[in-house]
Amino acid sequence: MKSIKIINLLVIFGVFIITQSVAAADCSWKRGSKSSPADKICATYEMSVSSDEAACSGSTKPVFSSLEETSKTAICCCPTTKKAVAPPTPPKFILPDIQIPIPGLNLTPTSLIKTTLNSDGSSYAVEIPWISEYIIGIYNYGLSIAGILAAIILMAGGLLWLVSAGDASKITQAKELITGSVTGLIILMSSYMILFTVNPELTIFRPLIIRTIAHRDLALAKAKLGTTAEEYKNMDCPSETELAAGIQFYATGYYKVPFQSNQDLKYLCMMHMQGTCPNGVNTNSKCSTDGNPIFADYPNYQPCQTFTQEQYTSNYFTQAGLIVGQTIAGPISCGGKLAMNNQVCFNGKTYKITDSGGGIQGRRIDILSGSLEEALSNTKTGTLTSGACK
Repeated sequence: MKSIKIINLLVIFGVFIITQSVAAADCSWKRGSKSSPADKICATYEMSVSSDEAACSGSTKPVFSSLEETSKTAICCCPTTKKAVAPPTPPKFILPDIQIPIPGLNLTPTSLIKTTLNSDGSSYAVEIPWISEYIIGIYNYGLSIAGILAAIILMAGGLLWLVSAGDASKITQAKELITGSVTGLIILMSSYMILFTVNPELTIFRPLIIRTIAHRDLALAKAKLGTTAEEYKNMDCPSETELAAGIQFYATGYYKVPFQSNQDLKYLCMMHMQGTCPNGVNTNSKCSTDGNPIFADYPNYQPCQTFTQEQYTSNYFTQAGLIVGQTIAGPISCGGKLAMNNQVCFNGKTYKITDSGGGIQGRRIDILSGSLEEALSNTKTGTLTSGACK
């Protein structure tokens, strides 16, 4: 009886050890600011605060210097269940209005169009059969017309032969008509076999697959507010020695969103994310709570207030004299070589720190770009050194 109890205790102890080792492997210490709530720091990594710090390995807990103790802290974060993201709305289609109707052509109704959600859940792949159906309709209709014409010519040749009254030239002409119509019918009827012999793919009319484009601005939002950005933001400021030798930074791109008169919520949210609002922020609204799924996971921003063309023209970018491809927002709070108006070299190109931002701290920079596509291409990690590139 005692041996059974000992075995049970050993089993329980083994399960406990395994559980703790799994927890220690899954849970990890995260660096954050003492001024930020612990749950927000963990949420940045799609994790939640552990109620028991023993879940994180004590040997990996960050050790802060005396200067950092006042602003930095370590939080034990554990994996959390990722909330389900509603898939985007399936695209809608209108049946094409055929300008040249073809008898017998029946296009697939829109209700039967095959729409498949892509594996990443961000967009759809849609199979459009209408072009292939139209080509098949033209072929079938042409085959019918050609058959009728061949039959008419065949009959005309036979009639000409009957009324030729022995005239050799008319008989020859009749033979040519009959031979040509029969040859044409043979080629017409064997066209499928000819095409299949040349290349079987020529006889297969597959539907055109169109993929809906995922929001590019969402990709930029993820880059600015995602895990990588937060990791570099929460890193310690580099030393002068590290800057001289070169140290890894994370760069995101930002750009002046073009003016548009139809200023919906998405546009006003993007405007704030890319710079200072021309007419101030709408304090009564949030990008994450106004029914806009694009920014549902990014509550850091509030939409701008609507603004005029004049306010847009004389906005922050113009007033500050920022230059595309030369300006970066840098972690000016680090001071030293990263102070305002200093030059730095990032990935072999010289920039000047003439801008800053609330999220630009630690080892993060933001490169002023000319467009959304350029901003996305500028979003990457790279080596940063102090001073102009040599």
